[in-house]
Amino acid sequence: MTYDSVFNITREELLSLSEKTKEFHYSCLRKWLSSACDDFDKMTTLPSDLRDRLKERYNRVYSSEVVEIKEDINAKKLLIKLFDGAYIECVLLTDYKNNHTACLSSEVGCRMKCEFCATGNIGFKRDLYSFEIIEQFFHLKKVCEKIDRIVYMGMGEPLCNFNAVKESILYFKNECGLSARRITVSTSGYVKGIKELADAKLGVKLAVSLVTADDESREKLMSAARLYPLDELKKTLLYYKSKDSQRIALEYCLISGINTDLSSVKKISLFADKLVYSLNVIPWNTIENLPFKTPDNKEIEAFTALLKKYNIPFTIRESKGQKTYSACGMLVAKHK
Repeated sequence: MTYDSVFNITREELLSLSEKTKEFHYSCLRKWLSSACDDFDKMTTLPSDLRDRLKERYNRVYSSEVVEIKEDINAKKLLIKLFDGAYIECVLLTDYKNNHTACLSSEVGCRMKCEFCATGNIGFKRDLYSFEIIEQFFHLKKVCEKIDRIVYMGMGEPLCNFNAVKESILYFKNECGLSARRITVSTSGYVKGIKELADAKLGVKLAVSLVTADDESREKLMSAARLYPLDELKKTLLYYKSKDSQRIALEYCLISGINTDLSSVKKISLFADKLVYSLNVIPWNTIENLPFKTPDNKEIEAFTALLKKYNIPFTIRESKGQKTYSACGMLVAKHK
């Protein structure tokens, strides 16, 4: 099943809809779309005849609709129904400086099937189209007009859906005026996609879910590790560094009793050698029916003390939205 979205319309297609359409009307339409306008009738700088033709062709501006909003401290999660009846979730995160980050999904479900992730445990349904990624941003803009950053850290592996993700990034840069340095693409370590991102030279930030720097443990926790061992992942990150010198974020989901000991820290240090990086320490968010444990404060403090000892630059990431299942690894898009 496909969908004809107004976000994909070309200048030539718009000009063909009505004899009254002028070249500048294409720019007008793009401005209306980028202002989160969801009604063709409200696009008053377009001729009424053109608005009627747009309604005839597309019926509605957005292919998706928000069916539920859940709020937690510093997090708002949107459940979105897509044109084919599938559901996804996206999240608005607010930090202590009142900066707002849009956390966007790239797939319905996820291919990667990471053992510790709720999204991975629901399986993969399909890739999202670029317009479905873009629409998430504008649905969130209706919740909060000022969005400072975008992270591709919602449902799915963004680099397995590279073309759609790339198209959406270009839209946010060119149509919404968002700096590439304010956009982060997260990956479970999908080597092919990291190379594509490096060659595309989009200028966005890269975050890599490391979880552990031990091949045997990583393969048990992350299916991507079975395809791409740590040696190959590191070579690819060094290649990425040769194309873009900015710092890579190594995402480290801290799981009690699994990746918190001295051996784990030594292996992080060895893996990260020669990389320009920072380690984002994210204590695992407790998910029902999964056989893992969130580390307590004592275990976290002992781990970070080891990081300091080995001169590993790190940040402890505050988890937001746990009560509403909005936090990292918790998105499942359940609908009543």
